[in-house]
Amino acid sequence: MTKIVEKPALTAFVLCLTVFSLLFSTNVSSQNYISEEVSNWETTDCYDICLQDDYAFVSSINGLLVIDISNPEEPVMVSQIELTNGSYGVDVENNFAYIAADYGGLVIADVSNPIDPYIVSQYQIEGDIALKVMVCGSFVYVNFLVSGVHILDISNPLNPIHVVNYSRGYGRDMKIQDDILFFCTPRDGLRIIDISNKRYPSLICLAPDSIEAYDAFISDDFLYLARFDRGISIYDISDPYSPILTDSYFNKDGGEATGIFEKDGLLYVADRYSIELFNVTNPYDINRIIVFDDSHVIYTHDLIIDDENVFVVQNGGLFIVKFTITHQPSELYYLSVTLPSIGAIVVICTISFFVIKRIIRKRKLAKWPLVFRPRII
Repeated sequence: MTKIVEKPALTAFVLCLTVFSLLFSTNVSSQNYISEEVSNWETTDCYDICLQDDYAFVSSINGLLVIDISNPEEPVMVSQIELTNGSYGVDVENNFAYIAADYGGLVIADVSNPIDPYIVSQYQIEGDIALKVMVCGSFVYVNFLVSGVHILDISNPLNPIHVVNYSRGYGRDMKIQDDILFFCTPRDGLRIIDISNKRYPSLICLAPDSIEAYDAFISDDFLYLARFDRGISIYDISDPYSPILTDSYFNKDGGEATGIFEKDGLLYVADRYSIELFNVTNPYDINRIIVFDDSHVIYTHDLIIDDENVFVVQNGGLFIVKFTITHQPSELYYLSVTLPSIGAIVVICTISFFVIKRIIRKRKLAKWPLVFRPRII
């Protein structure tokens, strides 16, 4: 005797669950990374770095160093601007180097010929120390230890004109996007300041849970923050009036995040005695990939990425390392699964189960059932 056993409702439920699982699951092909030292250029203590063409401009305890990096395996210093108190920060724009020169304040140098740079102007605050500098458009922002951020008009670099100073108190790095200044301070955290009117900057807000803000990097609508001994954090700054903390990572083994740089979904972090690489393809889920821990990595201060090389400034010089993918996936999918999405899957599948069951009952009464999977007994 042949008997057909119909289980359409259960089969439909399983099919729905399978489909939604495929839609909402994360299918990431594995990527394996290896790290290797490219070169270790030993000199004095170095604090900041800026790249232009084949040259690295490095602030150091002796002043500004200009290094030819056309061959990263053999960096060569081609010139130097000696500064009495050294320098802590540097930025290069339109063939001019803007140098945060300790008690020397802001020093501007013509570097159109990297082999023969020379100073063209200077801006000092008596008794105050220039720590960081950043150029944006026709203005330069200089972070002083005591008097805070000074904004200067550099339409003519030979004659910088002071516009205003704002945000008194000790701070570290600065970043600017769409007339918004993001100012890293250890005590208050990340200050977000409206600078649309250069003469009247105004504080918008403080980013949540951002104390010990040390260094920052902005990519599109996200800000990546190095927070010294508190690890790293990512913020959604699409609305600077209401920044959202998306995720944080704290190194349980210790460490001090002093430099940060994002490129193509990878986050590079200078962590004093190591260089860490993170996957931040999903800014809401930080994943550490690899740690480069070498005896040549000594008290890092900052880093920057150029193509495939990571340039790290540290006590004792410039260190260059490279991270290489040993397996490149043919196709990469990344979709975050959250508790709300899982709940939605369960609810939808459950509703589908009862709806289909009801339909099947009605069809049985009409004596034309749907058969999903026959079983012969």
